[in-house]
Amino acid sequence: MRGPFPTPRAALLAAALGAGFLLEPLGSSFVLATLAADLCLVVLFGIDVRLARRQRLEVRRRIPSRLFLDRPCEVSLEVRNGGPWTARLRLADDLSPSLEGGVGPGARCVLPGETLTVSATAKPVTRGEHALGPVRMRVEGPMRLSWRERRFDTGEVVKVYPDWGILSTWERLLVRGRSRAVGLRPSREIGQGSEFESLRDFQPGDDPRHLDWKVSVRRGRLSFRNREFERQQNLLLLLDTGRTTTARWKERERLEVSLEAAGLLAWVAVRHHDRVGVVWFSGRVHGVLPPCTGPAAVGRVREILLRARADLEEPDYREAFAVARSLLPKRSLLLVFTDPVGTAMSEEIGRQFGEGARRHLNGLVTLRDPEIWRIADAPAATPRDLARKASAEAILEERSRALRALEARGVGIVDAFPWEVAAGVVGRYLDLKSRALL
Repeated sequence: MRGPFPTPRAALLAAALGAGFLLEPLGSSFVLATLAADLCLVVLFGIDVRLARRQRLEVRRRIPSRLFLDRPCEVSLEVRNGGPWTARLRLADDLSPSLEGGVGPGARCVLPGETLTVSATAKPVTRGEHALGPVRMRVEGPMRLSWRERRFDTGEVVKVYPDWGILSTWERLLVRGRSRAVGLRPSREIGQGSEFESLRDFQPGDDPRHLDWKVSVRRGRLSFRNREFERQQNLLLLLDTGRTTTARWKERERLEVSLEAAGLLAWVAVRHHDRVGVVWFSGRVHGVLPPCTGPAAVGRVREILLRARADLEEPDYREAFAVARSLLPKRSLLLVFTDPVGTAMSEEIGRQFGEGARRHLNGLVTLRDPEIWRIADAPAATPRDLARKASAEAILEERSRALRALEARGVGIVDAFPWEVAAGVVGRYLDLKSRALL
């Protein structure tokens, strides 16, 4: 629908002039006058259409190129009127189905040579890379007799990442160099880890096991060996995006929870100067990022996590572990985000972990389903509730057996509810680093 089309004002004038034909019994002069008035209205409509084509309007949309899931952002439209008369218009912003909200319709005026700015709030609801739709505008002519729809394609693309919460705020402060202003200072984790960093005098509360007796004898006082975490170690994240990750929690796929935890862990690992890689898979391996470190590593991890999609395929652990082992030339931490549902699946996971157990440190991250735990803990008031409770308990018991079997093979388990998994994963990684197990 482009136009031109008559406005309500033009339609009312045409209806009013058409009433003149009702006066035909009073004389033919009334009919001629009505015809002349109608002709004048048609001419004015044509002039209004031609003048409206000379209206020069420029539209610019302002929206952050990086958005975060379920975190509202501000969207604004700037309309500049380069024409000789006031522009009367209505805006409609086709952002994307992945964004809720945006600039709504409404009558607005822009004076000649001025710029109108309209702001609104939008909330990303779907992770991924999304192309934004056009900005549509219904513009009236200067005499307000015609209107035409104009379309402005901005060609913008936005990326919606998992929400890493306070992490993103901390990163922005570090980039702006304002970390000291809020009490944040870089830490080298002195006193922990396994690599020697420096010597200092022994202080009460220090671990006596880290005393350097030879230096203490030579200096005549107790000397303590500062240690820091070993650097340039490998951490590989295997993310299962198969059937079980399509289950939803608070209207979000469980995969989104795993991606948030994986992104946070990658950031922490890079801050500790370790190398981080990613393999995401379902029925086959869909994406691979070899272990990397440095300032750009977190961005590369986030970009590959951005493309991860859940599907209904059964995960192929054999292919995923084969790719993972080909990426790890030395001892590494292999962390798998999956849910070992069923005996056959848990046995396959254990078998794949066992093939690299002598060389790598293995870990499994699995999410508890809050609804199943709620049903299992709730009292059964009716036979139906009793059946549901029994089914939930059977599922939890099978799950518990699978996790115990994996633990017996030496696999470290992080089994947590969705709101606990990010802290649990990072805590387990830092514990392994402090104990020099990696």
